Amino acid sequence: MRETKVVTSLAIFLFVFSLFVPVGGEFHQNLSNNRTDVYLLSENAPINSTFLDAFQNGLDVAVYDEDQALDSLMLVSVEVYPNYTASNDRYSQIYITDLEGQVLAGILADAGQPKFINSTTVMLPENNVTFWNIETNKTEATWFPTGHHDREYNPFTDSVMVIERVDFGEFPDETEYANMTILGDDIVEYDRDGNEVWRWEGNLTFPFDQEEFFLRNESRRGDIDWMHSNSLYWDIENGELYMNVRHLDCVVKVDYETGDTDWVVGRYIGEASGFDLRNIHGEETDSLFYHAHACEVMGPNRFVIFDNDLYNLTRDNYEIGISRYVEFEVDEDAGTATETFVWTAPSNYYHSAQGNADTLPNGNVVGSFNLRPEPIFTEVNREGEIVWEWRLNLTELDEGFNAPPNGFRRFFTEPRIELKDTIFVVEEGATLNLTFSVWDVFKRGYASDAAVRVLEDNAEITSLDFELLPFWQETIVTVELPAATGVIGEHELTIEVENADGVLSTTTIIVSITNNLPLYAAIAGGIIIIVVVVIIFIKKK
Repeated sequence: MRETKVVTSLAIFLFVFSLFVPVGGEFHQNLSNNRTDVYLLSENAPINSTFLDAFQNGLDVAVYDEDQALDSLMLVSVEVYPNYTASNDRYSQIYITDLEGQVLAGILADAGQPKFINSTTVMLPENNVTFWNIETNKTEATWFPTGHHDREYNPFTDSVMVIERVDFGEFPDETEYANMTILGDDIVEYDRDGNEVWRWEGNLTFPFDQEEFFLRNESRRGDIDWMHSNSLYWDIENGELYMNVRHLDCVVKVDYETGDTDWVVGRYIGEASGFDLRNIHGEETDSLFYHAHACEVMGPNRFVIFDNDLYNLTRDNYEIGISRYVEFEVDEDAGTATETFVWTAPSNYYHSAQGNADTLPNGNVVGSFNLRPEPIFTEVNREGEIVWEWRLNLTELDEGFNAPPNGFRRFFTEPRIELKDTIFVVEEGATLNLTFSVWDVFKRGYASDAAVRVLEDNAEITSLDFELLPFWQETIVTVELPAATGVIGEHELTIEVENADGVLSTTTIIVSITNNLPLYAAIAGGIIIIVVVVIIFIKKK
């Protein structure tokens, strides 16, 4: 019954908003990859494709505490490739599901991390960047290059920022690595036509260091894999970029306006300024993470990252570690970077590569573990308790294939409104300051316009324009309702919030207007007492 309601709700949501929410532009080219097949499900369109059916049957919801897990939907990308080789013969399957494991939609696309660019459209690295509108069920191919691992879209400039692998030259020594190409990473911005408009050169901050390389000797298919950056975040409003450099165990901050590196947090800082590193106990440490994935911004100088703990040379066996979710905060004035929350996963969740972590609006942290052939997705609360967990087995898809989780996003279908109270009592003629919290549909990298309206019987009582905070932070809104001069009794009011994409969310409250007779009676009683006292005083005179 619950699954039917969820599917029905999503189907209605998709139909209504498809009438007026655009994909974001005209189609610029035809899709050349015939594996880009889109499947949008409803009650009248059951799961009927091989990969959707395999995913649905392979999902096991091992834990689901509905009171503590964030009630949201899941956008998840799963890579599928042969387990007997490191071949690039692989592809991604991208799904939208609820937390109960009900598949609602899916698309076949190239490997990469899907990201929302607005409330209805997902950016996919299919050949060049492709936009998938989950409501209209259409895809738009562009000339934006995809780079590797991760990318960010800027709606204000209609440009895409990517991680781009570049040649740093050949190995400078006559060893077994002689004449091998040294690969590093730049951050590059491209316009809609595929023209480069901005570049940060990784070689200036992280020039090849032979001594550092020999600590781990990491090569990749005949090349020296010097940086292997794997996640990118663009704080568009503040003009800042954050990139996780996996093989150097650090996160770099870049100033978009100047193109300079502001700082590096981690074990290796290259030519940049660094910080004193402190663990969750406030003790100095060599590194906050080792070979991490998926650094996400939580707020100003606040981050969360998935620590793979690979090549942690402080361990006896540095190839086997313990996976962790790690939140940390940078204090630029004090010159410190400090862990603020850590969740250490069970030892059998460990895998040396991939994985994701993100902090949710309710404070929980959700992540994915690249266990093969059965990856795990886990949400934990601030006490470290598992409140939701998926286990996935796609062995029926094709014998001999693995399915590591490559990326995921939690999201809502509408802005989230939370009130501490829903029933209010106010005296006639008094005003009511109504305070509540709002979160946007998805995690944006910039503050966005929004509006709130309060209505009674479809008539607007008051309205307010405000900004939703970026990074899925809680936005606290206070609306002053006009003096309550209406009919004495209970009134049902509707609170309506609209985000920048025109997506609406509503909730209702009850306002009970009372008269002032008790107050008038008290005042009258006081006056009578005063008059009596005065009369008595006069008689005595």
